[in-house]
Amino acid sequence: MVKVVEIKKTCDALPAQWEGTDEKGRPVYVRYRWGFLWIGVGKKGEDINSAVDGQEIFGKEIGKSLDGIMSYDGLRAVTAGIIEFPPEEAK
Repeated sequence: MVKVVEIKKTCDALPAQWEGTDEKGRPVYVRYRWGFLWIGVGKKGEDINSAVDGQEIFGKEIGKSLDGIMSYDGLRAVTAGIIEFPPEEAK
């Protein structure tokens, strides 16, 4: 299981997206658009772009083709047991 230690929402909708860091110091990128939730990690010490183009750790169609809005609670619920997110988003 990947443990994310810090996460911040960077776009509310179309896509809903978050950027953060996991416990190993790798950047984490989360994007929900077109009904598809995609989460990737980059290389330790690199910027968020390495996560955007990085290793997929979660990818699943969870909504309809035009969906692109997701709450943080929704993100945590969909990824429960696969990715551990902190209880609260960073401000």
